Amino acid sequence: MGSRLRSWLSGSSHPDLMRLLFLGFLTCAAYLPNLGSFAFWDPWEPHYAQVAKEMADHDTWMDPWYRGQNNWWSKPILPLWLLRASFAAFGITDPGDPWVHLAGRLPIFLMALAGVLLTYGWVSRLYDRRAGLFAALVLMTTPMYALLAHQVMFDMPFVSMCSAALGYYILSRSENGRPGHVIVFYLLTALAFLSKWLLSLFIPIGVVLAMTVIRMDLGFFRRIGWRQWAAGGVILAGTGLYFLLATRDWLFSAMLELVVASVWLLYLLGLDAVRLLGASFRVNLLGFGLLLLIVLPWHIFMIARHGWPFVREAVIYHHFDRAAGTIGKPEGTFDVYVKQIGFALFPWFSLLPAAFVRFLRWNAADLEGGGRRDLWVFLAAAVPFAAFSLFQTKFHHYIFPVVPFLSVMIGVFLSRMVDQDDRAWMRLLVMLALPVAAVLLIDILHDYQWFVHLFDYYYGYPLPPQLNPYPFFAALGGLWLFILVVLFFRRRIGRAAFGGMAAVAGALCVFLTAWVLPRVTRTFTQEPLYRAYMKETGGKAPIAHYNGWLERSVSFYFDNRAADLSQADQPNVDKAIEFLRRPERSFLILGAGYGRDCKALLADLRPHVQRRLNRSLYVVFDQHPFSCLVSTERDPQGERKVRESLLSELPAGARPLDVDFEGKIRLVGYRLEPEEVKRGESFRISYFFRCTAPVNDDWLVFIHGDGPQGGAHRVFGDHAPLGGLYPTSEWQVGDLIRDEFEMTVPANYPYNGFTLWMGFWKGNIRLPVSQKYAHDGDNRVRTAYVKVR
Repeated sequence: MGSRLRSWLSGSSHPDLMRLLFLGFLTCAAYLPNLGSFAFWDPWEPHYAQVAKEMADHDTWMDPWYRGQNNWWSKPILPLWLLRASFAAFGITDPGDPWVHLAGRLPIFLMALAGVLLTYGWVSRLYDRRAGLFAALVLMTTPMYALLAHQVMFDMPFVSMCSAALGYYILSRSENGRPGHVIVFYLLTALAFLSKWLLSLFIPIGVVLAMTVIRMDLGFFRRIGWRQWAAGGVILAGTGLYFLLATRDWLFSAMLELVVASVWLLYLLGLDAVRLLGASFRVNLLGFGLLLLIVLPWHIFMIARHGWPFVREAVIYHHFDRAAGTIGKPEGTFDVYVKQIGFALFPWFSLLPAAFVRFLRWNAADLEGGGRRDLWVFLAAAVPFAAFSLFQTKFHHYIFPVVPFLSVMIGVFLSRMVDQDDRAWMRLLVMLALPVAAVLLIDILHDYQWFVHLFDYYYGYPLPPQLNPYPFFAALGGLWLFILVVLFFRRRIGRAAFGGMAAVAGALCVFLTAWVLPRVTRTFTQEPLYRAYMKETGGKAPIAHYNGWLERSVSFYFDNRAADLSQADQPNVDKAIEFLRRPERSFLILGAGYGRDCKALLADLRPHVQRRLNRSLYVVFDQHPFSCLVSTERDPQGERKVRESLLSELPAGARPLDVDFEGKIRLVGYRLEPEEVKRGESFRISYFFRCTAPVNDDWLVFIHGDGPQGGAHRVFGDHAPLGGLYPTSEWQVGDLIRDEFEMTVPANYPYNGFTLWMGFWKGNIRLPVSQKYAHDGDNRVRTAYVKVR
């Protein structure tokens, strides 16, 4: 089978075409399954999808709209064009359309596919076809690349184009360079600029400047010629004077000058490559003219329509303010991205230390010969890594531009090791790779959040505790370690060993994108609440969102119909009362955004509604980690659940207790079903309360599952009594209430059991337990013990 595959790839009269078809088939097979089977993730996916949809609603391809306003200027236009075109092709007009998620992600997948194929294109010409194939396969099977190929974000279009642009520029300066490679560089840079603006200029300029300094290549300045430098000086002087007179802002003018200087430097980079090739000056003019033809029309339209406010937000806020960390986004020390790269490239990352040693083993002569290409590729990874590490704003996915070039380094290194017969080097490779792979694998087996947080923004959101990907991770990690051990006794890697490595890495990517992502999605989207609302009302009842942050998926799925009841980034009670004053049944979404919990918001808001409107709020849908849909009326199912939870006596099988909470509520018993639970599975705990006096306040029930180390690895079960259908403020004296709640044992829970402690809480206080002997000193009552196996 392996020999037939090699024959098919290399025996054709068009070997590059065969390899491209092979890579295309593998990428489609790995990425397309379940591409549209899960909802858009907050905050990025519904945010960008809504901009594209509103552009279609306003019949424009040029002016981005968001929430009814045409001042959305946080990103360039290319991905929005792709999204809008895809929505049109699929006939998407309703956010509830079953094809909306596939239509949204398909353009991103196609850009990811283009990135894989372009990587093969420039690496195969810079090195050889096998190196190109290996590099493309490594890139395709890195978790970060695979995960971002499944997210409607601007990062994949930008990185796939920018990394390929820089790759073709490196190729143009090599022994295999051609004038056409310079034109491809300009074309891809233009597409990258329309995806992430100035980073498409800063990254290649930074890499070339670093190379110039390392080699002390003063010939760069001579090759450009004094006329070009003089022309650049005149352009900068003229534009600088214009900016200063037009804006009357020295700092803003200086930043705009930096943009003009970057564009001019990009032109000079192309000119230098053309002159090294001995090609005509017109080649560079053609390439640079193509870039301007692609980039300028939309920007001219936006500046003519919106003026300096658009330029100021695009240039300063979304570039320099982010770099300075002044916009309230994630921060961290340099090690943030070291860790992200480790998981982004797992398991290939374990080979990176050996690849660095082998890849960068040059001497002074290498800087003038063929070894220079290795230094170019290294700098293409090192320069953006250093730059993003210096940035004060550190979203995890910001380090994505480094991934393609590290993948190329690993792919080229492995290609060289296929032919090289060197047992000592193989042993060194394994000795370096084994501990790195083992350390990363241990962290992954402890918590799979590292993969999810490669691209999401809400790093503190809880992941589903019942999800158990760890056996699969352990199996794949074990196979990878086994391959490394086998290589220790080999003289070269061999194609079969590389195929085994690629199969392990590919299986991990398929598992992450087709199995983990769909099962984790519920935590990161409000789409289930939209489905529940549509099922309950058909989309006809008034709906609002009560929180300090109108979550992007609420805005998208409810098509801007959910009223925002916040003010100054805080939920506003007066706005909520005004909204709920209408006589018909109304709905609120509680708990989305910044991790604000539905139960706490409901307990705070309901007393105001009861006192000022003589109404109440009841939970309609609570199958979300921290959000819920509430209504001013119970539905028939809720009424039935309340009736069934009001008992006449303690049921058989319940264990009796007698604990008094401030003379108002008595805990008279509990029941645990089952008493022994497997990791990753659920159990039900039922508490039986007797109301002995009017409660008046809305108290919530907390449950702490504490193991032998107390709060370490605590299992939480905080909830509103009866799921929010029967608040304590409405309990009647004499009621015997059954409060049943389902909890899940985390799949990676380390102990053999835990004790359930319960009590009542509201805000920062707990309802006092009257008997001192009945609680732990912190108003927690010991109840059931859950055995774990």
